Order: sequence, then structure tokens, then C-alpha cells
Amino acid sequence: MTVLVVDDNDSYRADLIDFLQKQDDIQIIGQARDGLEAMSLTHTLNPDLVMIDISMPGVGGLEATRHIKEYRPDTKVVFVTIHEERTYQILADILQADGFVCKSSAKRDIPKVLRKIRSGLVGK
Repeated sequence: MTVLVVDDNDSYRADLIDFLQKQDDIQIIGQARDGLEAMSLTHTLNPDLVMIDISMPGVGGLEATRHIKEYRPDTKVVFVTIHEERTYQILADILQADGFVCKSSAKRDIPKVLRKIRSGLVGK
């Protein structure tokens, strides 16, 4: 599965990439610092999955996801965020995101989300 990682925090983005590269069948094909860059790279790289933060300067993850799902509906999108409030999970559902992971539990929850995506249990 090809993955684009999007987060404005360089250190967290690097840690997430390192963690993802240790998962089975994951190939990191790009990284971005904001939603605008994520939208552009999604069009050029056509990743299977975009893992994106919600809150970023400029174009955030919510707006970028709306765009990605509109123009690349087969691309899976998983939010990886500090926002644990139910409101953000509801927004993720409205935007047809394929997963929602809190940064505080990412290492535990990301493998579960990846298994669901691989098995086709999301995004149908």
C-alpha cells in the first residue's frame, strides 16, 4: 500500500514515517507539511492512503480531505490528530474519511486501521 504522510510537525511526521515503514506492505511515497501540498501530491503520486493531520497552517486536513475525496474517491484517508473530541470524529465521518487515530494512541491504533483498510472493511 502506498502512503502519503501529511503533518506540519516535522518531528512527528518523521516519527510517523519511521513507524509506518516498519509495518507490512507499506511504501511511503511522499510527505507534505500542509493540506495544499497534500492535495497536489495526491494528484501527482496517486497514493492508496493519505495519513493526514487535521490542524495545520493554511489549508488544513479537513479541507484537504474534502478535496481528495471529491477528486480521488478511491484514495483512503486516515486522520492522525491530537483532537480527541467526538466533534472531529463526526467531521471525519461526514468527509468520508476511512479512519481516525489520535496521536496519543497512534502506535496502538494505526496497525488496526491498516488491517481494516487492507481487508476492505472501510471505504465501501
